[in-house]
Amino acid sequence: MAYKLPCFASFFDYTARTAGITRSLEAFVALRIMRAGENMSGTAFQAHTEVVLMCEWTQRRPALSWCLAIVLACVLFGCADTSEGTGTDRVMTQAAHGYASYATEIVPLQNKGIDLHLACMRLDGTDPDIDILLLHGSSLASEEFDCDYGDYSLARRLAREGYSVWLLDVAGYGQSGEVADGRSIDTAYATSDVEAAVDTILGLTGHSHVDILGWSWGTMYGSAYAIEHPDTVRRLVLYGPIAKGLGIEGTGESFHTLTWEDAAEDFQRSPDGSIDATITDPTVVDVFCSDAWRYNPASVPAGWQKDACVPADVTLIDFSEIKVPTLLIFGDKDPYMDLDLLHAAADVLAGGSKVEEVKGASHAIMLEKPYHQPFQDAAVDFLTKDAKGNM
Repeated sequence: MAYKLPCFASFFDYTARTAGITRSLEAFVALRIMRAGENMSGTAFQAHTEVVLMCEWTQRRPALSWCLAIVLACVLFGCADTSEGTGTDRVMTQAAHGYASYATEIVPLQNKGIDLHLACMRLDGTDPDIDILLLHGSSLASEEFDCDYGDYSLARRLAREGYSVWLLDVAGYGQSGEVADGRSIDTAYATSDVEAAVDTILGLTGHSHVDILGWSWGTMYGSAYAIEHPDTVRRLVLYGPIAKGLGIEGTGESFHTLTWEDAAEDFQRSPDGSIDATITDPTVVDVFCSDAWRYNPASVPAGWQKDACVPADVTLIDFSEIKVPTLLIFGDKDPYMDLDLLHAAADVLAGGSKVEEVKGASHAIMLEKPYHQPFQDAAVDFLTKDAKGNM
């Protein structure tokens, strides 16, 4: 039987967004639905088309959309197993040590006339003296670091470790403002967005340094910023670093239209082409892809291709130029990695740096069942070593 319950979560997302129902109620219901269906097999993708068609119809009828959302919530609360306790929402999450409450603040930010989405997450009631800025890849935005299921959220783990966690969406991505020319949003442009974000963070906090963690394309513009501004970066984590050209031609498009397949492209596959459920929990796939659909525009800038879609012998990250302690962390099954190049970087990286290969992991280590916890531990151990705040 096809696993369709999480698709109702996506439907609730569409209708709730149209009706203006709060994000926390929406996520609470969605995750209760997913928990109720955890033991079912298959994937939500099979029902996506029919759900989208239904949602397009309801979005044109806001009053009906609101009613359907409420009815659906009532029905699903009735059929979900409520024996586990109070459940979860976007504020209260069950961590390994119990329930943790998180406060998130949206900070006004502009660069080059474009409004940028910059959010700060921290444990509720705390005022951390260390900051970390998370930098997303080329397809999705900063929501990818906050997969709100189990202990998969890297952002929340870092908040529990005492960080103010800053989440930036580059121009044209996620909840940041639209851009006219997607080709203009290349690595240099993204680096300028990081500069604007760091200046704002340091100005608000009074701190002198931030830590930076970038994933995929985020390692390109994150390392570029660290090379240009070593005085404001304490430690740098390059996760799945795109250190050399991908060896493929770019599409030449200005914007790339997002699909659910794009959101799921980095998950490891079984021989039949389906997502390998022994590596990635099906519920993680559903939550991650629902967030991608919820927080991103229909198409995203394709400017990154100008820099990354070049011959494989072109260097994209010059590790010898990075003057701050850096962690390179990657999976040995990541198709974008040159393992020899990354291991050789240990000889030229700054003192206090580390190179860590995760056996069996691919590009989406932080979402993989056997590897996400060791990945989080390795990042936290590196980042918190000798940490005495950013003052």
